[in-house]
Amino acid sequence: MTQIFFPQDLELKNKHLCCYINRTNKIVIVRLHGIPKRDCERVIFPQERFLFEAPIVSELEVVQAYSTNIFKDMIPCSELIVKENNLTNVV
Repeated sequence: MTQIFFPQDLELKNKHLCCYINRTNKIVIVRLHGIPKRDCERVIFPQERFLFEAPIVSELEVVQAYSTNIFKDMIPCSELIVKENNLTNVV
């Protein structure tokens, strides 16, 4: 399944279509940082895709829990931009 976050009233310059794929076998929580006055937090299941529009300067925080440890990773949205030649890899 694919989750989508395209806020209708989002008026940002340089927004791009981005995609994060949870390639782990664990459930993760993602939070989108860098969009003023807009919160976005989603639960992403293993092998699930998350499509969203965001400015190139924003970041996606990925939180994973293993036993009693919590791991956080920040991914620049510039690394998640969907490009035409990558569309076959996203499906």
